[in-house]
Amino acid sequence: MIYERIKELSSMGEIVAGDQKERKLISKFEKMFSNIDDRKIVPIEVLNYSSETYMEGEKKIEAISLPYSPDIDFDGKIVRDFKSCNNSGILIILDNLYDINKFYIKALENQCQFIVFTLDNNLRKYVVKTPPFLNLSASIPPPIPAFYIRKNDLDYIREKISIKNLTKIKRTTGYIFEIIKNAKKDDKIYVSAHHDHWFTGEHDNLASLALFPEIESSIYELHLITFTAEEAGALGYSSFSWSFGSRYYLDNVVKNLDNIILNINLDNINPFSPVVKISPGLFTLSTKYFNVKREIEIYSDGYSFFKKGIPSLTIEGINPNYHSDNDTVNKDEEKGFYDILHKINTILNTEIVIDNLEIKENLVNIMENLPLPLRVNLVNITNNTFLDKKPTSIYKLYGGIYNFQERYAKVKPFPLILGLDSVRANTSKVFIEGKPSMELRPVDKEYYAHLMEQFIDYYINSIHELSKDIL
Repeated sequence: MIYERIKELSSMGEIVAGDQKERKLISKFEKMFSNIDDRKIVPIEVLNYSSETYMEGEKKIEAISLPYSPDIDFDGKIVRDFKSCNNSGILIILDNLYDINKFYIKALENQCQFIVFTLDNNLRKYVVKTPPFLNLSASIPPPIPAFYIRKNDLDYIREKISIKNLTKIKRTTGYIFEIIKNAKKDDKIYVSAHHDHWFTGEHDNLASLALFPEIESSIYELHLITFTAEEAGALGYSSFSWSFGSRYYLDNVVKNLDNIILNINLDNINPFSPVVKISPGLFTLSTKYFNVKREIEIYSDGYSFFKKGIPSLTIEGINPNYHSDNDTVNKDEEKGFYDILHKINTILNTEIVIDNLEIKENLVNIMENLPLPLRVNLVNITNNTFLDKKPTSIYKLYGGIYNFQERYAKVKPFPLILGLDSVRANTSKVFIEGKPSMELRPVDKEYYAHLMEQFIDYYINSIHELSKDIL
């Protein structure tokens, strides 16, 4: 049945947050359930993007306009060297899809008129954005268009190219769909996924939805929730462009977070080799069933729960056809999906225990990298009852760090401190998640010292506020 559900959902094609088809997808998904205690559909405002793109070199080329590229009508030169890019477009052959925004920034710095990417013979999508990265506030819209083509079309691009791109960007309505299953305890577990997807989106993320009808718990109140605007749709062109729907939901819809004891987030699952990324305190629980990485996944909806102090584990995997028109599920994968489903249900029907000691040990392990005044405060809270009463509150002191020399953003405790240490240790700029985010550049040591004092005071005050809320 899982395979059939995936194919039924993917028959609707690409679903972008705020599309007219999104509500129809939810209606189709809703029909897959029976005997549900309650269900909710939550409308939210999202930023919808669509485009019509025409590209021609030595022949017409199928091209994708990357969200949120602006309009262009260009007939002229395309180069492969940034030094020659002024008043021309540039063509970039990628090694990794995650490098798109690094090259996009370089194209802006070199006054390119547009940028064309390729990686392989799939078509792919990826949101282009402007610095500062990890910005939860409004960001500057992308100033130049970016496109993606198949690699086997490179032979048709020489020195001249014609491109027309007509876009529609509008604020419209996306939908969050929540299913509630009552049980013995009032404690709640949220199992989350997202339904917006690029192209076919069968692994990312319709396969996750296809597991939902068979997820059960006899112990905990279950909330099975599928979010809009995970791939794109954040208002104000936020450079933290993903997981907007889940952030909105937890900020504005949920009235009480205190009795949510766990989030299990499903995203881009590989049934042959699933990987689980966890927040501190969940290793003992999850390592019985999965190959576990002791790291927090920032690029998915589970991170929104984590930032609210809710333990979260994200089940995912390597997908070579990520964000591509070839992201399809084969029948022989169904057994692997049922194995994952069985493991999820086993967790949901056992007593959930968060390992407080693991959370404390995680804090102790990072203390030696922190300034002395902050270490003193951390010693105090690890030695008293603070973490025994609500250990997961310390999650709120974590955040995203994106070192521009690295491929991905990472989640660390005390990100302002560790981000400043990172930028001092090399010549690369570093971005720290925030509203707005912060961009740190290699600068004068005296400035660093002053900034460090501010960051230490900020975190000491934050620890005191958390202590007051709990004790």
